Amino acid sequence: MPAQDATQSFDEKRRALARSVRQWSVTDLHRQLEQAGISRACVLFENGEFTLSHPQILAPVQAFFELSQDFSNHEGVFIGREDGIPTLFFAFVHDTRRGLAQGGLRFWRYDSVAEVLMDGLRLAQGMTRKNALAGLWWGGGKGIIPLPPNLKMPDERPPGPERRRLFEAYGRFVASLGGIYYTAEDVGTKTADMDAILSQNRFTTCISTALGGSGNPSPFTAQGVLRGMQAAWRFITGSDELRGVRVAVQGAGNVGRPLIEMLDDLGAAVWIADVNEQAIQSLKAKRPRLHVVGPEEIFDLVADILAPCARGGVINAHTIPRLKVRLVCGAANNILLEERYDPERLWRRGITFVPDYVCNRMGITNCCDEWHGYLQDDIRVAAERVYPDTLRVLRHARNLFIPPTQAANELADVAASELHPILGHRGRRIVDHLLASNWSGAGRMRAHDATRPIFDPPLDEPALRLAWDKQGRFRGEHGSLAAAPISAVSSPNLASFTSPLLLDVRARARELLTNQRPRRVLGTDHGGLALQLAIENSLPYEREEVGRPEFTAICRDFFNRNDAAIREQMQQLGIGFDQAGWLNPMAEAGRRAVERLFFSLKDAGLLVREKRWAYQCPRCKTVLVASEVSRAKLKVDHHYSIRFRTKTGALETKTHFPELVLGAVAVAVKAAGPFGHFAGQTASHPVSGVALPILAVQELAADAVFLVPAHHRSDEQIARQAHLEEAIVVFDEKGAVSVPGYEPLSPTEARRKVLEHIGADATQIPGHEAIDAHRCQRCESVVYQRNSAQLFVRVEAGAGHLRRGIETGAVRFSHPRWQERVLAHLAGLEPWCISRQHWWGNEIPENPQEVLSTWFSLAAWSLQGAGWPAQPVPAAIEEVFVDPDLLLRWVVPSQIVAYLITGRPVFQHIQVHGSLQISERALLPQPGAAEDLADEERFHFRMVRRPMRHSLGNVVQPSTLIRRFGADALRLGYLLCVESGFQEVASASESKLRRGRKAVHLLLAKLAGLHNLLGEAKPGGEARPADRWLIAQTVAAADAVHNAYEAQHYAAAAVVLIEMIEAFGRYANVVAARKQAGSNPGVPHATVAAVIARLATAFSPICPFLFEKVAAWTADRFADAGPAPAAEPWMDDLVRQIAQRRNDIDLLQTPLPKLADRDREEIMKLTRSFLR
Repeated sequence: MPAQDATQSFDEKRRALARSVRQWSVTDLHRQLEQAGISRACVLFENGEFTLSHPQILAPVQAFFELSQDFSNHEGVFIGREDGIPTLFFAFVHDTRRGLAQGGLRFWRYDSVAEVLMDGLRLAQGMTRKNALAGLWWGGGKGIIPLPPNLKMPDERPPGPERRRLFEAYGRFVASLGGIYYTAEDVGTKTADMDAILSQNRFTTCISTALGGSGNPSPFTAQGVLRGMQAAWRFITGSDELRGVRVAVQGAGNVGRPLIEMLDDLGAAVWIADVNEQAIQSLKAKRPRLHVVGPEEIFDLVADILAPCARGGVINAHTIPRLKVRLVCGAANNILLEERYDPERLWRRGITFVPDYVCNRMGITNCCDEWHGYLQDDIRVAAERVYPDTLRVLRHARNLFIPPTQAANELADVAASELHPILGHRGRRIVDHLLASNWSGAGRMRAHDATRPIFDPPLDEPALRLAWDKQGRFRGEHGSLAAAPISAVSSPNLASFTSPLLLDVRARARELLTNQRPRRVLGTDHGGLALQLAIENSLPYEREEVGRPEFTAICRDFFNRNDAAIREQMQQLGIGFDQAGWLNPMAEAGRRAVERLFFSLKDAGLLVREKRWAYQCPRCKTVLVASEVSRAKLKVDHHYSIRFRTKTGALETKTHFPELVLGAVAVAVKAAGPFGHFAGQTASHPVSGVALPILAVQELAADAVFLVPAHHRSDEQIARQAHLEEAIVVFDEKGAVSVPGYEPLSPTEARRKVLEHIGADATQIPGHEAIDAHRCQRCESVVYQRNSAQLFVRVEAGAGHLRRGIETGAVRFSHPRWQERVLAHLAGLEPWCISRQHWWGNEIPENPQEVLSTWFSLAAWSLQGAGWPAQPVPAAIEEVFVDPDLLLRWVVPSQIVAYLITGRPVFQHIQVHGSLQISERALLPQPGAAEDLADEERFHFRMVRRPMRHSLGNVVQPSTLIRRFGADALRLGYLLCVESGFQEVASASESKLRRGRKAVHLLLAKLAGLHNLLGEAKPGGEARPADRWLIAQTVAAADAVHNAYEAQHYAAAAVVLIEMIEAFGRYANVVAARKQAGSNPGVPHATVAAVIARLATAFSPICPFLFEKVAAWTADRFADAGPAPAAEPWMDDLVRQIAQRRNDIDLLQTPLPKLADRDREEIMKLTRSFLR
């Protein structure tokens, strides 16, 4: 079957499974679990892969998640039932990096399992974001008990023994989860229900005051919503005064009622609506100034603010067109029905929206404070913090020209990716424990051994690191190796450690092979613009309001914290370095190197400030160099025709960006085209009415275009040839429109206003096409060109030196295609822009109001790492490890600058490895699918790879995996992901990481098992063929891994290690079988001692902690094992043949058939890893 047909078939199977979930009632799923005897079940997700406790039942749920917009890499969904309870229990855990999952328990009616899953997924993610943006050290979770089938409303089961029994059962379910989910009060549940749950566990909040709880948080939630509303009104109008402002509040319940009362006290004109007529009349009786409208009528009111404070999903495709307000800000959870589309709908209508989790967070804040010991003053202060956080979200949205929901999600997702400062990623560790303890009953419980294991990473690794440092193991003098500097824009992530890890393996391997220890060049970069933007996004005010000295001090503190975290986690992973040699461009030595490089280039006449074309990123708010910009095709479904009128007629110009007409200074027509006869005349500007010259051009992409020389290089060339010097700048440095009458509108707002002004002379013409565009590689925004004065290095003067260095072999690459890429880049090299319009970084010595680009600072970093300026002409660093992203941005400029300053390259051998990316789910729209269809009918599911970035909120810190599985398991998994040869992208595959973990666990388990089985070593005995065969395998593996080290094929080296561990595990099984059968045991003690000693030597560069400890442990326990058995020559030959040729060996033509049946069977077992 062709690949495309197979994919379509698989898509249909997934879609059919997902559809079935919509057919299930909760009772149906309850019945399935009961008939199968299942009390607990779970769906887990990590790094792009699902784990199902019971695939035969839960496979449709996985398919449903894969095709659901509401699934957002949730760590786990747990399902429980209890005999005698006619419903199911659900706990949704979204993200526990910031802390254990917390979220309320909803007791509500659901008509299908699909409704339960959608609500739980959406609410759990909302809690992650709410907790993160509130600054709470909680993750996001949600609990759901669907109403039993005989109930329609929660209150139909009144307080009493039966209701208490239900919630006690849910409490036992929560207790079984071991603390990964903390529950609280939510829709349909009451404080008494939380008390019942608390009687069964300690993971409950929102309990009664008699039990140490905090009571009803609703008034504080209302206060937080009010402060968010006031902040948003200030953002819109310049004042947070609400007197006389018309506010429509939907919902007069626990939160809506106190909000209505507060608004009325402030003098606002308040309209109220609720399905509960009694609640409305009660309020109206006490506050006669209130206006009452129907629940549906409230969406049609002419008002200033709408505050939804009841159920979610009320702002949607049907209600948004009816709204006549300027602001939507309320207390309901998930106010928007479709987060993917509704924010854009509101934004395009000019309605400001405060995302609900920004302002309605006081309930969870109350719970958090309660957990730590309740202080009501804390809650009052926390409610006031909603005000600056709302301003921060709205300012972020305005600056990036995006809807507030997207802005809030970006800020929240970044905050959610921060690890808990004490617990780390404890939620994942709890899940590991649940799996090991067979929580679901679907597997086998891992036996618990109270004795001290052979190797216990949390205890043994720190001691080994300390010993290595004391021994000076990482201070080398024989050559030098470098790794790409790690950006300190955020805490470390797996991707940023790839280059340093490869350096560490290389350095250890070189020491093993040559007995010489190389110097390690490692360090951080200051993060530059990315770090500055992270700080700006954390502040509620513009950086200009904070002031430059204080702002840069905040940046420096942030950088120092991240730099310290990077160094600490590198050491945890076993990446050694000399602390005194750690490079940092913001340290005194780093600053001196940057300044020295600046003046060296200036003295050589290679620095110039001039006006040139450069790319401007509206989101990053700075100029970009060519290597920071990627070419892309922008898919559009329409273009615009703008009519320019002349005295004798009109001509039609084509554009995709009508806002640029504000910068038009002329109209160009194709000389031989339909408008060519207008050449030499003038046309009236459709906005300003100014007469513009019409120019004839021989080659033009369209029949007629308006010229904007300030933002298009080709337009500037045409205008210059026509002696037109005027250039109207449309966009300022921040991407806002700067034309009088349109400032400071966003491009989208300016487009709307321009089209309204032009009226009938502007026509939107449908039609799909892909247009050329340029995107910022950092934020993926479409960038525009702008002519501006910047500081440049004439690197083209050194391009020839680098080209000759490549041609002569002075500079080499790990693969010819990287060399080709660099040479192609050099062919089109232009002057290197090194000035930036931001505040954080190394200041330009002659102009401290500007900073140098990060890449200039890192060029100085490279030279400093080689020994410059202490050595005017230092020896080149022998090897540098780098990913493709930094090859052109960092390595090439560093090489050219080194040639210009020292006359030689700074790097000799450039080892380029794939950029480590994470696997994420992507939903691709089905062509022609209507928006009101279910998700499984609207989308295709695909796994895609995305870079790990703090700004995307998808970073995985190495320390989380080290704490869970140990450093060596992670090192081994890393190497499996990074292939040799030409590799653009390396995927952080969960299956490969898991394979590394499994191998380490297998070695330790089998070694411990053999020791327990055999007891103390006793010399003597006759070696069996299997003993000798394992020795031969070990010798061959050591030779193979040495060859892999020489060729720098680290994935191959990792595979050799895993296959040897698997062979060792089978050998342990063979010995156990001998022992059980009472047959000749051979010499297992001597064999194990010899094998572990050789493995420890050969594979210590890959797993240094493991093999140093295991080698010492084995040498101690097997000291009296006697001499190691020797492999027979034919075994050595055959093992090497098998390793080289795999399945192409005819074993019947070898001495194997001559062995006794049992010996031959044992050897075949040991060889299974190599015969696939």
